[in-house]
Amino acid sequence: MNPTRPSKFQAVSPAMKRLNATLLILVGAGIFIFGLNVLFLALTALVTQLVFEILFAYYRDKKIDEGWVYNALILVLLLPPSLPLWIGAVGTAFAAVFGKLVFGGYPKYVFNPALVGIIFLTISFPSFMSTQWLDPVTGLIGTGTPIGSWGRGLDVLVTYPLMNLFTGMAPGLIGEVSRGLILVLGLLLVVTKTIDWKAPFFFLASFVGLGYLGNYLALDKFYDPFTAVLVGNVIFASVFLVSDKPTLPTKAFARILYGFFLAVFTLLIRIYAAWPEGVIFALVIMNAISPLLDSLVSGKSVTDVTLAEVK
Repeated sequence: MNPTRPSKFQAVSPAMKRLNATLLILVGAGIFIFGLNVLFLALTALVTQLVFEILFAYYRDKKIDEGWVYNALILVLLLPPSLPLWIGAVGTAFAAVFGKLVFGGYPKYVFNPALVGIIFLTISFPSFMSTQWLDPVTGLIGTGTPIGSWGRGLDVLVTYPLMNLFTGMAPGLIGEVSRGLILVLGLLLVVTKTIDWKAPFFFLASFVGLGYLGNYLALDKFYDPFTAVLVGNVIFASVFLVSDKPTLPTKAFARILYGFFLAVFTLLIRIYAAWPEGVIFALVIMNAISPLLDSLVSGKSVTDVTLAEVK
């Protein structure tokens, strides 16, 4: 009898299976809200990711790691719903190679690969990334989004009712719009100990608290913090980006600091920079200084921290 050939895929942990399941639920919600282009974007991203995973695994004589589906779906959920498929493929390829595989794959990367891909697309294809917003209520594709209205100081809830922002019936990224669903899925991930609650909770709490403080002090461009949470991808980021284990500090107090400073940078970029959505850029900054926070809390050198195994 011939021996069974070993699988080319690394075993997928229960935690990663739960993460993938929640992301697929959000993709399904995106398909329901925005249409079949979301499905085609997801399939394009998964195929593109798998191709590069196979190439790197072959030439490095290693198995395809467990994070390939997770990384591809995260990127899809950060895309505009009407984006052309070829741009989704380019963004996925860039994220896979330069955000993940050159560092050795999951969980060895320094920056969340999806963030690397999204920033590349935002800089390289700004006209596509800022104009492909499908309004599920009107069916029209345009440039208007809740975060854009918020950035201009407009009353978002006049154009986009509160219930629409929670249920996803408003323009936005594929994964950010179903905010009510994201909160439910996030709670399930915390209860099942799939993600750690500290960084996401302190990010949201600090974001709201600092927003209220700025609003109370009547600081320039500080608007209602409740509305600020409901526009853009703050809620999505808090559950699926802030909790990304490879980019988080390992120490508990360092994760609390991570969440707090992420909120600070997010508000500064949102309010005072030219870009109305600050979470993506703030996360890249925090990914970079994550080892420094561990170093400060543990008293170890940054070199020792970066060489430690992700736990």
